Amino acid sequence: AAGMKLTPAYMGLVLLFQKRWWQAIIAILTFAVTVAIGFVTIPDAADFWTDAIFKSSRVGEHTNPGAQSIRSVMVRAWGIDGGWIWLAAVVVVFILTCLALRTAMKHRNNSAALALAGISSCLVSPFSWYHHWVWTVPLAVVVLVAVNQGLGKRLPGILGAQVAGLVSVLAMCAVTMPFISAPVWLSAASRSLNHWDLQPWGMLAFTGAGVLFIAFYAVWGFIPGTQPEEEAPAPGHHHLPAQPAGAKPAGAQPASAEAGALPARSFNTAATSRRGQGHPRAAQPVSDETAEMPAVGPETRAFPAAQDITDIPDTPAYGRHSRSED
Repeated sequence: AAGMKLTPAYMGLVLLFQKRWWQAIIAILTFAVTVAIGFVTIPDAADFWTDAIFKSSRVGEHTNPGAQSIRSVMVRAWGIDGGWIWLAAVVVVFILTCLALRTAMKHRNNSAALALAGISSCLVSPFSWYHHWVWTVPLAVVVLVAVNQGLGKRLPGILGAQVAGLVSVLAMCAVTMPFISAPVWLSAASRSLNHWDLQPWGMLAFTGAGVLFIAFYAVWGFIPGTQPEEEAPAPGHHHLPAQPAGAKPAGAQPASAEAGALPARSFNTAATSRRGQGHPRAAQPVSDETAEMPAVGPETRAFPAAQDITDIPDTPAYGRHSRSED
């Protein structure tokens, strides 16, 4: 997509914070191949990548209220058209975005990462129309879910669930307020704010809200008590709860002869089922009967005899299973 419209390239920043290195490399190579194909097949591709790409005014005028990038707002509010002030603002937003993505990865919230990175791409782009800010929609859903889950854990019962639902919807509406379009609510729309006596603050509401959302999420990652309680285990690694003093490890050799007759393959079902729930019980070796048991038909339930398997009931001698053909 970046080979056809450059802005999506900014989303590769999310891949870097997700540490998806191969996906990032493939994205860069795909971008290069797409641009190369454009040079071969499109007559004015060379003119675009060498000249037109640096002329944001070709897209539209910064004085248009529909232009909602940092640069456009600076032009309308303070008469600043580019320069080092705009570049400094872009660097600040970029740093805040990186900190926000750091917070999102700590909480494993890919939806928040993509939404905030998308809003950041609209902010730092030399020119962004208001309809480029589609990322406010997933951001509103992220807020809805986060508030609903947070309150749902603290408000028990049916009444608590209804209160959590109501507050989460109100929170979602509050997030979308700065981005209301004129057909929805003319007096509160960003287009109308540009004509009020609140200038320049009225015209800053749309773009400024995006900066505030990114800044809030970036700072939130450093507030004590807001961090995840524990890190999730890496794929293929299972962290079992600590055993009390005197308990034997799960893989220890059993002392009795009967215990020594257990199959070699075993797994800790007690510890696995209680992992992450704070149960300090010692791990109990449970035989894995499926390791040596052949597949059986669900209709016959004819299990082979096994000395060490005690949790499989005998074939019942009643009902349809008592018929000789079964």
